[in-house]
Amino acid sequence: MTICSCSNDDGTRRSWFYFCSLTCFIVVTITTLGGLTLFNDQRTLVHILHSQSRIWNNRNIDINVTTAYVATLHHDKSIHDAFNVIAQPKENNQTFFISGANDELVLSYNSTFQSPVVLDLFPWELQSMHEYNNISHPKHGYRSIPVCLPPKGIPEACCLGSVSTRGSMVRDGTGACFKGESVYSNVTRAALQELQRTANLVKKSSEKCDVCRIMNIIYQHDLKFALSGDSMMLQTFTGLWCELSRRGYHITENTTYYSMHAMHIGIRGVTILEVTGPSHWIKPVYVTFLSQYKPKEDMSEIREIASTYDVLVMNFGIHWPWKQRRFNYFKTMGNVFNATVSGSTLQLLAYRETSAQHFNGPAGEWQDGSILFPCHPWLEGSQTSRQFGWRERAVQETATTAGYKLLVADETLPSHTTGHETDKNKELVILPFYNYTVSMYFLHPNECTHYCSTPFLWMPVWRSLRLAMDRKWAT
Repeated sequence: MTICSCSNDDGTRRSWFYFCSLTCFIVVTITTLGGLTLFNDQRTLVHILHSQSRIWNNRNIDINVTTAYVATLHHDKSIHDAFNVIAQPKENNQTFFISGANDELVLSYNSTFQSPVVLDLFPWELQSMHEYNNISHPKHGYRSIPVCLPPKGIPEACCLGSVSTRGSMVRDGTGACFKGESVYSNVTRAALQELQRTANLVKKSSEKCDVCRIMNIIYQHDLKFALSGDSMMLQTFTGLWCELSRRGYHITENTTYYSMHAMHIGIRGVTILEVTGPSHWIKPVYVTFLSQYKPKEDMSEIREIASTYDVLVMNFGIHWPWKQRRFNYFKTMGNVFNATVSGSTLQLLAYRETSAQHFNGPAGEWQDGSILFPCHPWLEGSQTSRQFGWRERAVQETATTAGYKLLVADETLPSHTTGHETDKNKELVILPFYNYTVSMYFLHPNECTHYCSTPFLWMPVWRSLRLAMDRKWAT
């Protein structure tokens, strides 16, 4: 049974359509008061209706709210490649379908927690794939720049195709990430396939949303949580910020910049997000990003981080090319793990694998003489070359030498810890990312290291981190 439905198939009678939509909003809000709420609260529905109003004028869209109170968007044939959430009252509203251009994927949905595994792209995100302004760029000539108008409180860095540059995340201003639906749909499919690998590990949980589960664990156990690393970790951090915003969390940012260190050594900036969650939360939680392209050689800041936070997700890797600096990388990572294995307050140390690059060299890595752009699929034989996954092998070797027990947060992850950790049985949890990004040569802007961001790029990372935290703080 559908509570409310509005349509504007022929683009006429627009005033009636607006009136109907407003009525739907009131009806759904009244219906959900005192009972089930949409996702974490009503803000998600507000985001949908608010952002949708900007593109009603030129697109045929139905908004339906089902008995499970899931706001769904049904797009017409002009944008048929976009993934559409189609709510279906099957199996007591425990299933919904995400359909793409060529396939149909089934994901679980829990009607009690009101938070699905995956949120489809919102209208304001889809807008940047279909609407653009033609401008003259001083460096890049005449370009088509996507239009993106996120709801109030969500930064433009959450637009599709945002990139990392000069130590910050910005919406791509060159048009290089204006790639269309098919490119972003490829990432969506890859992410959903990756999530399916670990679906059984979260099947019985009442919390289907990975980032929601992460935040709830931080809240319940009063954990100090941080991410640290280079510009690719900045993209990861921003991806978390955006996914939390998409889920209805309210984010307040506080950023402090330090003076730039020579060669980007040491902490150069700190960003703290104050995250306000569901109505039953009596206090916010905090998510910190510590920007450092490379740690200081004396590891003083690494030790300080390890004695300050309870959960640390880190990565260092891109700035050590195979040919020039691989031996230095082994030394650096050995020092990092030696600095964190003893005398720290860390309850969970997670290492996000270094993302794949797609330059025209072995295993896609930058080397002297590499062409900056365009990006390429990996050369034949790359996956059997010594360069393939060498940083991940270096992390495993140096962490093991330092005394860490290695665990991979995938379908092989043990369900429970073996007891209280000491300096002699510390665990390092690896968050898979390298193999997942190997095929994504098509998702770069005008260089082949950073990625044109989409929420689906980071979803496997949230799943892996959620599995690691579930295991540590099982309830």
